[in-house]
Amino acid sequence: MKKGFLLGILLSVLGSLSAQDVGSLIASGIYTSTGVYKQNGQLFSSGTPYLTSFKIYEKCLYEGDNNKAYNYVGTETCDNILCRRYGSNNDNYFLVTNDGSVRKSWSFSATYPFFGVIRTTSITYYDKGDTRSVYQGGASSNSGSYPNSSSGSSSTPGRQMRTCGLCQGKGWVETDEGVPDYGSTNKKWCSGCNKYVYLNHYHKSCPSCNGKGKW
Repeated sequence: MKKGFLLGILLSVLGSLSAQDVGSLIASGIYTSTGVYKQNGQLFSSGTPYLTSFKIYEKCLYEGDNNKAYNYVGTETCDNILCRRYGSNNDNYFLVTNDGSVRKSWSFSATYPFFGVIRTTSITYYDKGDTRSVYQGGASSNSGSYPNSSSGSSSTPGRQMRTCGLCQGKGWVETDEGVPDYGSTNKKWCSGCNKYVYLNHYHKSCPSCNGKGKW
C-alpha cells in the first residue's frame, strides 16, 4: 500500500514538472490545413484541405497524432502580425498568433540556369476547428482564388461567425500579383498596411473569406 502511495506521488510530481517544462497551454484541438499558401507575395490554393491537430504551449508546440514537437525559439512577424515561432529548423517551422491561429513557414532552394541558387519561402495557413467546407473547390489555376461556398456562410444553423485568420478581418490581403515593377525600388506609403511598400503593391479580396472578413 505504501509503495503504491509513493508511486502515485512520484507520478504526480513528474507530471507537474512536465507541465512546467512546456509552460501554459495556449491552444489545443483540431485544426484545418486550408490549402491556402502565400509565395512571393501571391496567394494560391494548393489543393484539398485536411484536418490535423495541435497542442500549443508557451514553450513547445505538438503537431498531429504523433505529437511531433517544436520548441519555442522566439517571435517573428508574419502578415504584419507578431507571432510566436516554434522550431529552430530554418526550412520548416510554425508561427502562432495571439488568438491561436497557426501558420507554417517552409523553404526550399533550387538551382536554375543563369540565375544560380534561388531560395523560396512559402507560408501555409491553418484555421481552428473543421472549416474544410469553407475551402471547397481545391486547387485553382493561377488565380489562387476559391469559389464561393454556401456551406461556409453565416446562415448555417448553429454556426458562429469567426474572424478570418488569413486577412485578420480586413477582407483584403496585400499582393503584387500581375503588376510588374520594372526593376523599380521606389516606395509609397500604404495606410492599410501602415508601412512603405513597393509601387506595384495593392490589395485584393481575401480568397479565404471572399472579402467578408468573417466566415
